[in-house]
Amino acid sequence: MDTKNLIGLIDRYYEYRNLTRPTPEQAMMWAASELGECFDMLLSKHQWVRNNPDKHPPFTQVGFGEECGDLIMMLIVSAQGEGVDPFECLESKLLRKMGEVKQVEKTAKRYTKEETAEAMCDPKAGDVYSEMCVFWVLVADVNTNKVTIFETSANWGEAKKLTLTYEEFVDRYKYKSSSDYYVRLYHRGRTDLVEKVSKLYD
Repeated sequence: MDTKNLIGLIDRYYEYRNLTRPTPEQAMMWAASELGECFDMLLSKHQWVRNNPDKHPPFTQVGFGEECGDLIMMLIVSAQGEGVDPFECLESKLLRKMGEVKQVEKTAKRYTKEETAEAMCDPKAGDVYSEMCVFWVLVADVNTNKVTIFETSANWGEAKKLTLTYEEFVDRYKYKSSSDYYVRLYHRGRTDLVEKVSKLYD
């Protein structure tokens, strides 16, 4: 199920059952309660002697999945109460932690100096440049007289976003003493990477 549809379904569930929506703090406490029910069901797999055993249902995959679902629902409700989409936040965090830099490096072609110079004069969204796989530049957008880029020495989640004129873009990556560039073209057309990195800045 799409996460947006899931969030919408939770909203409809509250309306259908005419439930009072808990505050973020209350929803998180309910989540802790649901976590306890998940633990309770896992404990029932190991045949512990329990007080009031009739109140402790036996473990089933469906039952355990439903308890996990209740836990997830309350976490979503808590996050919604603070005006955030936890799925979008999780996606952004994973992208930030993963960085994407290593994946870009592994699939790099590493173009020649001449090809790099040609690309610099005709930048396209999705162009990726690097200086010895330590410093990275991603062209995010190009219009009539501006080039928007991301620069990073760590991972894309920590990249700096800049908008430059064409002249500033070209001059920024040139050696001061020659016409060569200190970065080398590694990819063209990585619009998928542009989309992923741009999400971190929306």
